[in-house]
Amino acid sequence: MRTIGAFVFLIALWLLLSGIYKPMIIGFGAASVLVALLVVRRMDGVDEDRVDQQLDAVASIKYFFWLMAEIAKADTELSKHEVRLLARVIDMLDLKPADVVTPEN
Repeated sequence: MRTIGAFVFLIALWLLLSGIYKPMIIGFGAASVLVALLVVRRMDGVDEDRVDQQLDAVASIKYFFWLMAEIAKADTELSKHEVRLLARVIDMLDLKPADVVTPEN
């Protein structure tokens, strides 16, 4: 029962993270989850040593928001560098505002 629950959870997580819903890709995802679970089950048969993980819901939520903030900071920093690089390229090419193509509405 535990293996079936893990299979369903991993398939759902895979579908959520991949966002691809084509039958062949879903089949590959299901096959990879199945292989991973078979390997884990076989390893558990050889070595029954387990590590109990106690996950704290509040700490997990705090970590999620911290991670999202760090991703946003990195994205902002990267955007600043891209804008500076674009400005340098425009200066190097000596482009005038009329030369730069802008998308029309």
